[in-house]
Amino acid sequence: MVRINSSWESREIQFADVRTQFLEVQADLDGWETDVAELTGVPAELAEGHVNLVIEVGDLSPKVGDIVLGLDAPDDGTLRRAAVAEFQVEADEVLAAIESIREAATGIGATTTTSAGA
Repeated sequence: MVRINSSWESREIQFADVRTQFLEVQADLDGWETDVAELTGVPAELAEGHVNLVIEVGDLSPKVGDIVLGLDAPDDGTLRRAAVAEFQVEADEVLAAIESIREAATGIGATTTTSAGA
């Protein structure tokens, strides 16, 4: 999103192209949200982290919608820029949720290894 927005800011791409690219990212995020939400077989130890990830991923697509609304707004780009910044914050929260799951998964592996070696 930041790259697309930067390309628009520098007028490297046309309005129709930037709008299309934003909407394509939104569609991709909608698909990813469905995939994450419908994931089965999540170990109990990771379930809480998975639920958190589902919630965070679910917040991404609406943020893209806000970016598109900002793109379409008759202002000087302030609404779009603010929406891009909010998207980045949300993306960071998704990455933090993923990292939390990784840490929990590493802990599970370490526990299993320690138990097996005892």
